[in-house]
Amino acid sequence: MSHETSLTRSTEAMRQGLRDTYGADTIALADRSGQELRGVDFAARAPKVGERAPGFELSGARGERVALDELLGAGPVVLVFYRGAWCPYCNLQLAAFRDRLDEIEAAVLSDTGNAVARSYGLEWINPGWHAAFQREHGVDVTAFNGDDSQRLPAAATFVIGPERRVQYVAISADYRWRVGPEEVLAALGR
Repeated sequence: MSHETSLTRSTEAMRQGLRDTYGADTIALADRSGQELRGVDFAARAPKVGERAPGFELSGARGERVALDELLGAGPVVLVFYRGAWCPYCNLQLAAFRDRLDEIEAAVLSDTGNAVARSYGLEWINPGWHAAFQREHGVDVTAFNGDDSQRLPAAATFVIGPERRVQYVAISADYRWRVGPEEVLAALGR
Protein backbone atom coordinates (compact mmCIF):
# COMPACT_ATOMS: atom_id res chain seq x y z
CA MET A 1 0.00 0.00 0.00
CA SER A 2 1.31 3.43 -0.86
CA HIS A 3 1.36 5.69 2.15
CA GLU A 4 -0.38 8.45 0.18
CA THR A 5 -3.81 8.41 1.81
CA SER A 6 -6.14 10.81 3.57
CA LEU A 7 -4.03 10.25 6.72
CA THR A 8 -0.64 11.06 5.16
CA ARG A 9 -0.45 14.69 6.28
CA SER A 10 -1.64 13.89 9.80
CA THR A 11 0.83 11.01 10.04
CA GLU A 12 3.71 13.18 8.85
CA ALA A 13 2.78 15.90 11.38
CA MET A 14 2.57 13.34 14.17
CA ARG A 15 5.92 11.86 13.17
CA GLN A 16 7.51 15.32 13.33
CA GLY A 17 6.09 15.74 16.83
CA LEU A 18 7.52 12.35 17.83
CA ARG A 19 10.94 13.35 16.43
CA ASP A 20 10.78 16.65 18.34
CA THR A 21 9.85 14.85 21.57
CA TYR A 22 12.03 11.73 21.41
CA GLY A 23 14.76 12.69 18.95
CA ALA A 24 15.47 11.57 15.40
CA ASP A 25 17.70 8.65 16.47
CA THR A 26 14.99 7.16 18.69
CA ILE A 27 12.35 7.50 15.99
CA ALA A 28 14.69 5.99 13.39
CA LEU A 29 15.15 2.95 15.62
CA ALA A 30 11.39 2.72 16.21
CA ASP A 31 10.85 2.91 12.44
CA ARG A 32 13.10 -0.08 11.84
CA SER A 33 10.38 -2.69 12.48
CA GLY A 34 7.97 -0.92 10.14
CA GLN A 35 10.63 -0.92 7.45
CA GLU A 36 11.42 -4.61 8.06
CA LEU A 37 7.74 -5.52 7.72
CA ARG A 38 7.63 -4.05 4.21
CA GLY A 39 9.09 -7.36 3.05
CA VAL A 40 6.07 -9.33 4.35
CA ASP A 41 3.35 -9.84 1.74
CA PHE A 42 0.31 -9.77 4.02
CA ALA A 43 -1.92 -9.00 1.02
CA ALA A 44 -1.10 -12.38 -0.51
CA ARG A 45 -2.38 -14.13 2.63
CA ALA A 46 -5.42 -11.93 3.36
CA PRO A 47 -8.91 -12.10 1.82
CA LYS A 48 -9.19 -10.19 -1.43
CA VAL A 49 -11.96 -8.05 -2.89
CA GLY A 50 -14.79 -10.32 -4.00
CA GLU A 51 -13.75 -13.18 -1.72
CA ARG A 52 -15.68 -14.28 1.32
CA ALA A 53 -14.28 -12.90 4.57
CA PRO A 54 -13.65 -15.34 7.41
CA GLY A 55 -16.41 -15.16 9.99
CA PHE A 56 -15.65 -14.32 13.59
CA GLU A 57 -17.13 -13.69 17.01
CA LEU A 58 -15.38 -11.25 19.34
CA SER A 59 -15.91 -9.68 22.74
CA GLY A 60 -17.30 -6.16 22.80
CA ALA A 61 -16.23 -3.38 25.15
CA ARG A 62 -18.80 -4.52 27.72
CA GLY A 63 -17.95 -8.24 27.43
CA GLU A 64 -20.82 -9.13 25.09
CA ARG A 65 -20.11 -11.54 22.20
CA VAL A 66 -20.56 -10.00 18.73
CA ALA A 67 -20.46 -12.01 15.48
CA LEU A 68 -19.60 -10.67 12.03
CA ASP A 69 -22.78 -12.17 10.57
CA GLU A 70 -24.90 -10.31 13.17
CA LEU A 71 -23.17 -7.02 12.36
CA LEU A 72 -23.73 -7.55 8.64
CA GLY A 73 -27.46 -7.66 9.33
CA ALA A 74 -27.28 -3.89 9.88
CA GLY A 75 -25.16 -3.18 6.76
CA PRO A 76 -21.51 -3.28 5.67
CA VAL A 77 -18.88 -3.74 8.36
CA VAL A 78 -15.65 -1.75 8.56
CA LEU A 79 -12.98 -3.97 10.12
CA VAL A 80 -9.83 -2.18 11.31
CA PHE A 81 -6.99 -4.15 12.86
CA TYR A 82 -5.60 -2.24 15.84
CA ARG A 83 -2.21 -3.09 17.35
CA GLY A 84 -2.88 -1.52 20.72
CA ALA A 85 -3.43 1.65 22.72
CA TRP A 86 0.34 2.09 22.89
CA CYS A 87 0.60 2.58 19.10
CA PRO A 88 0.39 6.25 18.06
CA TYR A 89 -0.35 5.25 14.45
CA CYS A 90 -3.34 3.12 15.53
CA ASN A 91 -4.64 5.93 17.70
CA LEU A 92 -4.26 8.48 14.89
CA GLN A 93 -6.26 6.27 12.52
CA LEU A 94 -9.03 5.58 15.03
CA ALA A 95 -9.26 9.27 15.93
CA ALA A 96 -9.75 10.09 12.25
CA PHE A 97 -12.54 7.50 12.05
CA ARG A 98 -14.08 8.84 15.28
CA ASP A 99 -14.14 12.32 13.75
CA ARG A 100 -16.29 10.92 10.92
CA LEU A 101 -18.43 8.76 13.20
CA ASP A 102 -21.61 10.41 11.95
CA GLU A 103 -20.82 8.81 8.59
CA ILE A 104 -19.33 5.54 9.85
CA GLU A 105 -21.01 3.57 12.60
CA ALA A 106 -18.48 1.83 14.84
CA ALA A 107 -18.43 -0.91 17.41
CA VAL A 108 -15.42 -1.68 19.60
CA LEU A 109 -14.47 -5.33 19.62
CA SER A 110 -11.39 -7.04 20.98
CA ASP A 111 -9.46 -9.74 19.12
CA THR A 112 -7.90 -11.30 22.20
CA GLY A 113 -5.14 -13.66 21.14
CA ASN A 114 -5.21 -12.34 17.54
CA ALA A 115 -7.44 -15.19 16.36
CA VAL A 116 -9.20 -13.01 13.77
CA ALA A 117 -5.93 -11.40 12.63
CA ARG A 118 -4.53 -14.92 12.18
CA SER A 119 -7.59 -16.08 10.19
CA TYR A 120 -7.17 -13.02 7.93
CA GLY A 121 -3.45 -13.78 7.38
CA LEU A 122 -2.35 -10.62 9.21
CA GLU A 123 -0.53 -11.88 12.29
CA TRP A 124 3.21 -11.36 12.78
CA ILE A 125 5.64 -11.67 15.67
CA ASN A 126 7.17 -8.52 17.11
CA PRO A 127 10.95 -9.07 16.92
CA GLY A 128 12.81 -9.32 20.22
CA TRP A 129 14.91 -6.22 19.57
CA HIS A 130 11.76 -4.17 18.98
CA ALA A 131 9.98 -5.55 22.06
CA ALA A 132 13.04 -4.55 24.12
CA PHE A 133 13.04 -1.09 22.52
CA GLN A 134 9.33 -0.71 23.33
CA ARG A 135 9.85 -1.77 26.98
CA GLU A 136 12.68 0.79 27.29
CA HIS A 137 10.15 3.44 26.20
CA GLY A 138 7.33 2.35 28.51
CA VAL A 139 5.41 0.05 26.15
CA ASP A 140 4.99 -3.49 27.46
CA VAL A 141 3.21 -5.41 24.69
CA THR A 142 3.06 -8.49 26.97
CA ALA A 143 1.04 -6.53 29.54
CA PHE A 144 -1.24 -5.01 26.89
CA ASN A 145 -1.87 -8.32 25.12
CA GLY A 146 -2.15 -10.44 28.26
CA ASP A 147 0.38 -12.97 27.00
CA ASP A 148 4.05 -13.09 26.04
CA SER A 149 3.57 -14.23 22.43
CA GLN A 150 4.51 -10.80 20.98
CA ARG A 151 1.98 -11.51 18.20
CA LEU A 152 0.49 -8.41 16.57
CA PRO A 153 -1.82 -7.70 13.62
CA ALA A 154 -0.64 -5.97 10.48
CA ALA A 155 -2.24 -2.59 9.83
CA ALA A 156 -5.27 -3.47 7.75
CA THR A 157 -8.75 -2.17 7.00
CA PHE A 158 -11.54 -4.13 5.33
CA VAL A 159 -15.06 -3.27 4.26
CA ILE A 160 -17.18 -6.41 4.33
CA GLY A 161 -20.59 -6.48 2.69
CA PRO A 162 -23.49 -8.87 2.26
CA GLU A 163 -22.71 -12.58 2.37
CA ARG A 164 -19.38 -11.66 3.95
CA ARG A 165 -17.98 -10.49 0.59
CA VAL A 166 -14.93 -8.28 0.89
CA GLN A 167 -15.65 -4.95 -0.82
CA TYR A 168 -12.45 -3.09 0.07
CA VAL A 169 -9.02 -4.02 1.43
CA ALA A 170 -6.11 -1.82 2.51
CA ILE A 171 -3.15 -3.58 4.08
CA SER A 172 0.05 -1.85 5.04
CA ALA A 173 2.93 -4.09 6.04
CA ASP A 174 4.56 -0.90 7.31
CA TYR A 175 2.21 -0.12 10.20
CA ARG A 176 3.10 3.57 10.15
CA TRP A 177 1.04 4.25 7.02
CA ARG A 178 -2.71 3.62 6.95
CA VAL A 179 -5.93 4.58 5.22
CA GLY A 180 -8.32 7.05 6.72
CA PRO A 181 -12.05 7.55 6.69
CA GLU A 182 -12.15 9.07 3.21
CA GLU A 183 -11.01 5.83 1.57
CA VAL A 184 -13.46 3.78 3.62
CA LEU A 185 -16.34 6.14 2.94
CA ALA A 186 -15.59 5.93 -0.78
CA ALA A 187 -15.68 2.13 -0.53
CA LEU A 188 -19.04 2.40 1.26
CA GLY A 189 -20.31 4.63 -1.54
CA ARG A 190 -20.76 7.65 0.75
